[in-house]
Amino acid sequence: MVLLAIAGAYHNSLLSLVRNLAADTPLAYLGLVPVIALGLVLFKARSRRWEPDVHDRYIDYIVGLPLVLFALAVVLVGPVLLSSFYWRWRLDMLTLPVFTAGAVTLAFGLRTTSRLKLPVAFLFLAWPLPYTLLLGDWVRSFSDATIAALRQIVAVVPVARAVDGGDGSLFAVQNPLKPFSVSVGSACAGVNGSLGFLLVGSAFAGFVRGRLVARLAWLVGGLALVWALNVVRILAIFGAGNALGEDFAINALHPFVGLLTFNVGIVAMIVALPLFRLRLRAPNGVDRDDGDERVARRFVPRLVVERRLVAMAVVVATATLLGSANAEREHELLTQDLGQPRLTEFSAATATVAGWTPSLSNSYPWVRQYFGDGSKWNRYTYLPNTAPAGDVGAVAPVYVTVDVISTWDLGALAAYGLEACYGFHNYRVLETQRVNLGAGVAGKAIVYYNPATGMNWTAVYWEWPVEMGGREEYERVVLNASSAGAVTVPAVAQPRDPVGELQFALASLLGGPTGKVTDPQLVATRNLLLGFGQAIVDARAQSALASAE
Repeated sequence: MVLLAIAGAYHNSLLSLVRNLAADTPLAYLGLVPVIALGLVLFKARSRRWEPDVHDRYIDYIVGLPLVLFALAVVLVGPVLLSSFYWRWRLDMLTLPVFTAGAVTLAFGLRTTSRLKLPVAFLFLAWPLPYTLLLGDWVRSFSDATIAALRQIVAVVPVARAVDGGDGSLFAVQNPLKPFSVSVGSACAGVNGSLGFLLVGSAFAGFVRGRLVARLAWLVGGLALVWALNVVRILAIFGAGNALGEDFAINALHPFVGLLTFNVGIVAMIVALPLFRLRLRAPNGVDRDDGDERVARRFVPRLVVERRLVAMAVVVATATLLGSANAEREHELLTQDLGQPRLTEFSAATATVAGWTPSLSNSYPWVRQYFGDGSKWNRYTYLPNTAPAGDVGAVAPVYVTVDVISTWDLGALAAYGLEACYGFHNYRVLETQRVNLGAGVAGKAIVYYNPATGMNWTAVYWEWPVEMGGREEYERVVLNASSAGAVTVPAVAQPRDPVGELQFALASLLGGPTGKVTDPQLVATRNLLLGFGQAIVDARAQSALASAE
């Protein structure tokens, strides 16, 4: 029941890892982490070892309940408070081991959690964010080392010829019937296998006997072996293409030879454990390093705890609510499975609103002094295609301005917030509230008074990560209007979602709304911008999906 509760609570998160197992990316092996953790549970749960003689259920609840509730709070409130950044940082995966530790503590007691601390901690390795932040330099180093080794080898073993120019990753395979070229990309350079070995090797290192230095040396040796086997794999593909042609080398050999060499490396390093003075522990054996052997032999695990039905009711209830909140996959329109953004730079062509015509009306280069070199501030003006009825005598035409600030410095974006800017200009904020813009984007609607002009204005804004020029940047999109006139923009259909309403209600309690406007014109303007924002988010999402396909 505990395993089913964990799987149900994080089914969408776990599926996002599984979907990437077949992808040719460095993070593909993250899908193995839950499976390896389950194997470690089976190993550790039956080991006989000394553990604290704690059988007080109050302590179990004091430790377990806050862990479960913390995970639930993050999953419920995080997507609203952090909007797209919650999914970019994949905080749902960060809470997986926290919820697991709490559920095990409630159901089986603190003693069992102490025994399973290694597999629970191992689940943290499934969190994609550290890899996506740190892999850039690692990938480049591996690629450069692999390409340099290949160029040296093919100069002696003529299975291919290095092509000069570019980044040096191109090799020409001289098949007698049909020569072809092969580019050794980052995915083929050995990063995939090396990261996979780190995950599997770290699990092995957790239940072998030996000194810590020896375990680290074994991991380093495994990384070197897997990298060397990857070089052999690429040479084998070159050789097969040279002898049997491109179709056999690329379509027949390439898809499975990487998995073969990876498994050969794993088996070879297991066999090599004695060379590093390491040995495997037996699952049911006594570990003399963990305490007195006689105590361990006398110890009989007491897995059944008192009032277990109450504990399971708590676990199942929180897992059900957590699973309902975590089931939302709408964010995948803007975010890939492992958190990378799908969006590219904002443009009028990809942010269309039916019935409105956008144009770039201004740019502000001075924004760099606040948001760093390379930052931009573009202003777009959206005008309705037809003059609305009843707006003939208006003092000014109805229009919506869309300000887009882009920067690579997320800290600067946080330091110069929109509401802080309004305060600096002495604007009086009349109302703020959080709004659902669809596709996992939570924005803010603000109604404010500008004393310099004596007018009320309404703004809806949000922030999200984008892919721009091969690197990740961040955009703040601000919609402004002074009046809705008789213009309306139909909002993107939002199905009634009780869990979503609960999430926004809880987020409002934490970051509470201020003020409440009742003026019909201000309410109409806010609704206009809300529908406008939903339309822009939907258009950007559809454009991103079309580009991906």
